Amino acid sequence: MSWTFMNTLTQRPWKDKDVFFISNENPDFMMYGRINAYVSREGGNDWREVNDWIWYYFDRENNLHADIMYIDEYKTELNEPFVVISHHGGISTSIDEAYTTKNISLEGLRVTQYYDVKTLPTNSNWIFAGSQDQGFQRANNTGGLQEFDQILGGDFGHLTFTENQRIWIMFPLGEVFYYENPLSKDYPTATYKYPQDMRGNIWLPPMTKDPSEFNTVVAAGPAGENKDAYLIKMTPAGIGDSIFAETLPFDFSVSNGKISAIEIDETNPNRWYVGTSNGKLYRSFDGGNNFTETVPQIPQGHHLYGSDIFISKEDPNVVYIAGSGYSNAPVIRSTDGGTTFEEFSEGLPNTVVFGLDSNADGSLIFAAAEAGPYVYIKHKARWYDMSEFVAPNQTFWSVEYIENKQIARFGTFGRGIWDFEVQELVNTKDLEPKDDQVTIFPNPVESQLNVKTNIFGNISHYAIISSDGNLIFGDEIQKTSDFQVPAESLPAGIYFLRLKHNGNYIFKKFVKI
Repeated sequence: MSWTFMNTLTQRPWKDKDVFFISNENPDFMMYGRINAYVSREGGNDWREVNDWIWYYFDRENNLHADIMYIDEYKTELNEPFVVISHHGGISTSIDEAYTTKNISLEGLRVTQYYDVKTLPTNSNWIFAGSQDQGFQRANNTGGLQEFDQILGGDFGHLTFTENQRIWIMFPLGEVFYYENPLSKDYPTATYKYPQDMRGNIWLPPMTKDPSEFNTVVAAGPAGENKDAYLIKMTPAGIGDSIFAETLPFDFSVSNGKISAIEIDETNPNRWYVGTSNGKLYRSFDGGNNFTETVPQIPQGHHLYGSDIFISKEDPNVVYIAGSGYSNAPVIRSTDGGTTFEEFSEGLPNTVVFGLDSNADGSLIFAAAEAGPYVYIKHKARWYDMSEFVAPNQTFWSVEYIENKQIARFGTFGRGIWDFEVQELVNTKDLEPKDDQVTIFPNPVESQLNVKTNIFGNISHYAIISSDGNLIFGDEIQKTSDFQVPAESLPAGIYFLRLKHNGNYIFKKFVKI
């Protein structure tokens, strides 16, 4: 009925998160969060920071990290209240009204948000990763679940190896870290930082190796007032910890876009490809000095990370471009070196494809997508969902194929790193429906789909697949007799029932009305 003005908050709380908190036990105890957490113990009359987020890097157990996402109050089994604070360094609790906090998520959660995961080219046991807030990490893979060591704190992506296992990594808005020996050193050999007033728009600007020069990378960068509009070539200066940086002449803001993807042909290092945030593609035939715009509109890049250009390992004239695919194909392909393109998304849902890689002969192409992990099987000429009820329902941000281990290694944005081992390629005829082994009825179906067969002892799993290849739901099969699949929740349309049979699949088509 009436209100009294108390004071103005130091920061505006996140608009779409539960980050304004009032204790049920003591209503004078309040908290809210944005980048940092703020606390009042006098009913909102005074507010102070719990701690500045930078303190987290000096004491991760007892300080909150940046971006406070959630605050709430719970009670122990002894009815003692405590506060839970969720942030980008994990989950912290407090039993004394935020005078002290304790991070309870330093080990064992396996929830790192990875932007990029790379395996050391000279020794595939070593894995390096760049993550959101959990830093630059490494592990010596001895098999099974791995514990990663955080080498640097912060956000890192676009990990790029150059000769003799040297590695370059990108920090937000244009700061590059270079390690001459990433296996033993925790601190970078050299760094290069874009001028503060010229730092770009893409959170982690794209970067790739320049195969024409020893130990050199090329990244999106600024010149003048144009951010992320130029290419910057970087190489260690060889003096102290400095990096020599050269800005190349072409201005990609000519089409009002920012650089979102860079790729250089290793078989012909004079041929460069650059994609921009507004869907433009440029080619260079002189090592990045001059570029011409190509005709097609390409998938646009993600605002945090850009997009991906992938040159076929089998044929360098075959070029794939991946990115946002909500109003267009998420992947397109050129077979003439980027002159013309066609859609290459049969079987993919409308999603963002963050990364592509393939095996050596191009028979399998792997995609890390917002909708999950996918594989393109060349002889089937379509993409397939790889999650198989094992991989997490999460954004898959990076993928690389490790040829000597036949592993597709995926980095996810919140559920760690997942390996898919390619054990064998099944003949096409083994994937075709076996109409004489399985009967389904009624078809069309309204509520329950009956499944009848005499081979249930060898069927371990069922799934419902949409007509465009998306997994709807599924489950293990425990019965050795006929069973029913619930269909009442499905929208009207055409679907496939997929049964896993001795490592292969049986597909049955049905209509939901």
